[in-house]
Amino acid sequence: MSRTSADNSKEREEIEIVSRNIVPELYDYINSSKFRLSISDFLSKYTEDLDDLDHSDEYTHKHKKVFDLYQDHLDTLFEEFAEAKSCPLKEIYQCCRDIGE
Repeated sequence: MSRTSADNSKEREEIEIVSRNIVPELYDYINSSKFRLSISDFLSKYTEDLDDLDHSDEYTHKHKKVFDLYQDHLDTLFEEFAEAKSCPLKEIYQCCRDIGE
């Protein structure tokens, strides 16, 4: 079954409503002490692994591993937020992309 223009318009409207409501809450979450402390703890844990980081050189496998762990850590934090707000993470990411456009 193909989607109609009305279906697309309604979906877009629903996303915009979610966006207006969820983005300020996400902003508050990212600026919360819980979020910031979690990031700070992560960085403290991996500081030694990043001490030899030279931005003019290629990144090592060790740096890539820390980057991947950091992405996983952020995903976990955002998933917790999404669950708390009963909103699919995919929609939250889409709202952020829409705001950036």
